[in-house]
Amino acid sequence: MTNTIRGISVIFILAVFAPGILAAEGGTKFFAELEMFMPGQVADGEEADLKNTARAFVAGGSNSAAYTIEAAPAAGGRVGLLYPIQDIGDMGLSIGYLAGPSLDVKFVDNDPGIGISNFDYTRDLSFVRALGEFRKEYQMADNWTFYPAFGVGMAFGSNKGKVARATNYFAGDTVESKSWSGVTWEATAGFAYKMEKTDLNFAVRYAGFPQFKEDAAKSLSKIDWSTIGFSIGLTFGTGGGSSYSDKAYRPTARTEEYDQDDTSMDVPVAATEPVAAETDDAEGYEGHIEYAEDYFSQGNYEKALGEYSSAMKALPENDERIISVLERKGMVFTKQKNYQRAKGAYASAINVSKNIGANPPAVVNSYLGLAYALEKSGNTASAIKNYERALQLTTTPATKEKVRRILQRLKRKN
Repeated sequence: MTNTIRGISVIFILAVFAPGILAAEGGTKFFAELEMFMPGQVADGEEADLKNTARAFVAGGSNSAAYTIEAAPAAGGRVGLLYPIQDIGDMGLSIGYLAGPSLDVKFVDNDPGIGISNFDYTRDLSFVRALGEFRKEYQMADNWTFYPAFGVGMAFGSNKGKVARATNYFAGDTVESKSWSGVTWEATAGFAYKMEKTDLNFAVRYAGFPQFKEDAAKSLSKIDWSTIGFSIGLTFGTGGGSSYSDKAYRPTARTEEYDQDDTSMDVPVAATEPVAAETDDAEGYEGHIEYAEDYFSQGNYEKALGEYSSAMKALPENDERIISVLERKGMVFTKQKNYQRAKGAYASAINVSKNIGANPPAVVNSYLGLAYALEKSGNTASAIKNYERALQLTTTPATKEKVRRILQRLKRKN
């Protein structure tokens, strides 16, 4: 009971506080899974004891002695944190709880001297597990990855035995509760479907649990359990497909966009600190930006473009915020699937950044947006160059991981 309460408490604490930890750490991923493990050979020790007992009873004069064992799978869940290690994979920790497997045992002895004796009892096992985990993802398709994984740690097992019925010879027999601990491990093969902000995970795993050896009281048979399991869950703090949002920000810029037919160049960006925004904005600038954002969220892209253009007119020449508005206009064109105009807007943002010597977050987003538009236009080679440039500039671990996935996929196709 103590192990069970401890396991549930830790899972609850992680589930409550992990989203805050995730936000603070940036590239950290929080995952939660439901899992089930098959009974496997968990009843082997019990069966061996019952077989010997049945033989002893028959040898002692019973007409017959027989038993049945029904084993049910274990079910539970886990939560954990993973942190991406560059060019290696994801490493982290998890805590989980499994209720089960359980055994339902029936024993019948037909002794001519005392009649038929029955003994029914159950064993309910449970495990709390803490694992160090490693996972490596490989791109399979636009929104699908395959990931092998491995975990090793400690498991705390508990057995609660309960006598359901005992008659005649067996009357008074009890099954005591026991607990034990030891090393646990698992090997996993899984698939992840990449969504906007989460991954949906499906996995098959093989796991080993700590062995329980029969003690002097012989109240619990030997348990040596390793088995196959299945899981489904979500990973937060990641994203899939060709997502290209580097970090949240408000658009704050203006200039005329370069209406280029094709922009396959890898435009260098000045290695300078971000230029501070001007403080003497025209009164209408913030209002136009707010309207543009509202229209964008509503899917009214034409009005959003109009408000962005109006906001651009309210700022002085060579204001750093022109980069953000151009990047934002590129996003609108991308939503409209007008990749030609999107390429022009993103390239304009990049060139303005070079000219004024500013490198705000919108520059990374512009490279990502330009790469995405080139990819959609069929220019894979140029898309790769711009994704690589974005990878060099971004300092966000989650973005680095997304871009690496995209590059792996594109380089296999190219």
